[in-house]
Amino acid sequence: MTTQESIVYSVSTRAGGAWTARGQVIDMQKAIGAAEGFLAQPDCERVRVDKTFYDAENARQVTTTILEKGRDAARARRGPGIVTWVLVAAAGGVISFALTYAVATGAFG
Repeated sequence: MTTQESIVYSVSTRAGGAWTARGQVIDMQKAIGAAEGFLAQPDCERVRVDKTFYDAENARQVTTTILEKGRDAARARRGPGIVTWVLVAAAGGVISFALTYAVATGAFG
């Protein structure tokens, strides 16, 4: 087996927190292209391409990640986070206090 034949690129995707193996190829550019294609799908949050090869000198199989990227689609679908809601509530409280104070002191005539 030659060095090139012993290299395999694995493409994985993540949606909903779980990684799913999508396939293996021996061409790095094809693996990266496939990962990019998966990432373009709306339900895909992240993609990863792992390179696996046999290290003859140490007689072991080595796997390393050569690409991992994505977007946090789940967060984008959830909408505003807790910090946003706390700030909105605080602003509402300040506005309510100011209006109540103004009415109570007769500022509106």
